[in-house]
Formats: sequence, C-alpha cells, structure tokens
Amino acid sequence: MELCGFLAGDGTFTFCECWQHVASAQKLVQETYGEYLTGIRAENFLMEQGYVVYYANSVQHRFCIGFGAKSRMMLLTAEQKDFIVANLSNALTVEQRKSMEALLRQDEECQEKSVLSRMEAKYLQ
Repeated sequence: MELCGFLAGDGTFTFCECWQHVASAQKLVQETYGEYLTGIRAENFLMEQGYVVYYANSVQHRFCIGFGAKSRMMLLTAEQKDFIVANLSNALTVEQRKSMEALLRQDEECQEKSVLSRMEAKYLQ
C-alpha cells in the first residue's frame, strides 16, 4: 500500500497522489460531509475532524482542536493506531516512518497527560 492520503478516525484510508492533497481533501470533504471547501481549508477541516494526513515524507495530526475555552483534545483512535502500526513497514521514506513513530509517541504522551489531568480535576477540587 502506498501511504499518501488521509486516515479517518474509523481506520479508513483514502489514497491520493503525491502533491494532490488539497484537491483530494476538497473531494473527500464534499463526498463525506456535504461541505464545499476550497484550498487548504478542506485539508484543515479534515484534520479538525481527527484525520491523520500522510504526506510523502511525514504524517500530521492535530492533537488540539480550537482555541481557548473551545479547545479540545483529539487523540488517535484505536483504529488509527492499529493502521499506523500495521503500516510502519510500508512507509514511503525513512522520514515518513520516523514521523509515524513520532506520532505514536506523541499520542501516548497526550494520553498520559489526559488521564492525569482528569484525575487531578477529580481529586484536587
């Protein structure tokens, strides 16, 4: 499998050609969400929905969505983690593989912080 495209929260991977992310994002947003967004706004919309974006040399995921009081944490889903782990050997480049591994580590750190903050909120009030 060629890893270039968008990984949804349910583990569904939508392939796109290298350098075609914006056009593919626009199509995916329109078909999946019924929204018509142009340019980078479509890709940003997908990331705000929790998608992991696979580029030729990296992967990206937003762990924090929104700003201020409206911000929320967006961790990887179990299906996304399973997909990433299962496809480490399919990375297009060494850089992409390192980026995938870093994404998994970052998710673990965010998971730990999330659990600690919930415990602190519960017991320190």
